[in-house]
Amino acid sequence: MPGTPAARRSVRGGHAPREEGVNLAAPVVARTSPVATGRCGTSPLVAGKRLTCFSDAEEASVGLDEVVPFALESTLAERGALISTGPDFHEHAVLDQRLVTGQNPASAAEVARLVTAALRPEPALDQSQPLTCPSPFQPEPLPARR
Repeated sequence: MPGTPAARRSVRGGHAPREEGVNLAAPVVARTSPVATGRCGTSPLVAGKRLTCFSDAEEASVGLDEVVPFALESTLAERGALISTGPDFHEHAVLDQRLVTGQNPASAAEVARLVTAALRPEPALDQSQPLTCPSPFQPEPLPARR
């Protein structure tokens, strides 16, 4: 989870986007990932980014809404993410600049396709604005349990 020693080691180990031109892919945006919990300077990493994640409805339909520490979709939206979700438990992936996210495990193939396309040297996708973090990346504290 964010704020734990393992999460801090992951960020220090270079798993957080901090260099211009970095590609970042998350087949399923986990509550522990830098995508969900990080900050660039004073702004959440997700602010203004189009992305998808396991939806609040998907969590509720399998009874996880009372188990997980916070609702991921709602929390990312509160942090300024522009959330796009597809039908529950169906493939849905989003590319924003060089950030690729998948809604759920069914999205893995589409995430892989988007990552492959983003890594091609030809202008298959607009990569003119790489995902950047101009100041040091910092993990953000967990929101309070609902």
